[in-house]
Amino acid sequence: MAINRKNFITTNQYQRPVILLPVITSFIFCCIITYFILAFRQDLVADLAGKYRPYLHADVLTKWAILILFNLWVLFVIIVIQAFYLAGNMLGPFERLIKELDHGIKTKKPKKLQARKENTLALDLVQRINVLIEHYDPDKKQSQPPADRINKIKML
Repeated sequence: MAINRKNFITTNQYQRPVILLPVITSFIFCCIITYFILAFRQDLVADLAGKYRPYLHADVLTKWAILILFNLWVLFVIIVIQAFYLAGNMLGPFERLIKELDHGIKTKKPKKLQARKENTLALDLVQRINVLIEHYDPDKKQSQPPADRINKIKML
C-alpha cells in the first residue's frame, strides 16, 4: 500500500519517537494544569457549560481560568502540529532513502538519490551518498571518488 505523502499525519519509524516525546510531555503537562485549575475552580465547569451564569457575569478568576485553559490547549495543538512538521522535514525521506539504497545493493546498480530542498538534513546526506554512487564499481575492490568532487561538498 502506497503512503500518501500529502497526508500530514503519515509518519515512518524514524519520525515516531521524535514526535512522541513533545506530544506526550505536553499532553501530560496540559492535563495536570487543567486538573489543578478545575480542582480549585469547581464552579468553572458549570460556567463553561453556561448553566448557572453567563460568562460575562463570571468573576475575574473564572475568566482568567477559562482564558488559561483555552490558551493551554491551543498551545498543545500548536506543539503537535510543529512536531509533525519538524519530524517530517528532518526524518521524512530516510525510510525511502534506505529502501532505495537496499535496492541498489541487491541489484548492484545503485541510482542517484534525491531529496526535497526543504529536507536539509537529508540533502546533505544525499549529496555525499551520490558522490559514492557515481564512483561505485561492483567489480572493483575499492573505488575512490575524486578529491575535487569531495571538496565541493560542504564538509561538517
